[in-house]
Parts: sequence; C-alpha cells; structure tokens
Amino acid sequence: KKPFATTYEHPPLAGIPFPQVMAALSDPCRVRIVSALLDSNRELACGEFGLPHSKATISHHFRILREAGIIETRVEGNRCLSRVRTADLEKYFPGLLALVAASPGESLKWDPTHAETRSARRQEP
Repeated sequence: KKPFATTYEHPPLAGIPFPQVMAALSDPCRVRIVSALLDSNRELACGEFGLPHSKATISHHFRILREAGIIETRVEGNRCLSRVRTADLEKYFPGLLALVAASPGESLKWDPTHAETRSARRQEP
C-alpha cells in the first residue's frame, strides 16, 4: 500500500504550456471540480464534492489538475484540501477561469450539507 502523501508538488505556471492546461480542462469531471472550487470560494476536501467515481478516479482527476497548475492541494491531518490557483491563472491565462465558471453543461455546485452527510454516515454503526 502506498504511504499517504504529506505534501504535493505544485509546478510554477510559467513553465506549463497552455495546451497542458486546456487538456486538463478537457474532461467534464475536471471542469466540474474547478467550477465547484470556484463556487465554494474556499478549500475543499476530495470527499466534499459528491463525485460519483471511485477514490482512485477522483485522485487521478485531482493529480491532472495539480500537474497542470490549476489547483493547489495541501494536507491537513488525513484530509487533502484543494483550491484553485486563481491569482496565478489570471496572471498567465487571463479570463480562463471566467470561461470555466460560465461553462454550460452539468455543473457540480458545492453543497455544504454533503460533507455533513458523509461525516454522519461514517459515524453510523
């Protein structure tokens, strides 16, 4: 079993080609993750999104977004909290986040009650 990550690497956006950023945003699930982070306006743990995917698939999507410089993840206890690198993205790719936020299709809006529901389920016998 892999050890739990205690830190994540976050590449400088200056070194990331625009096609890599766009490739990361080419998947609807990743667009939904970024939209939810923008909507929440705070850091969120992976489990707070309510994504209908396995943990491995969700981790994969977050890794792609991190490697493209779109999100930053930090570890707090046993949770990995992510946020959008808004200032960096606006500096290197102005207007990109506005396009993501306005993207049509099924959005994944952050629901603060989802995290509470998951927490309550874990405590049930």
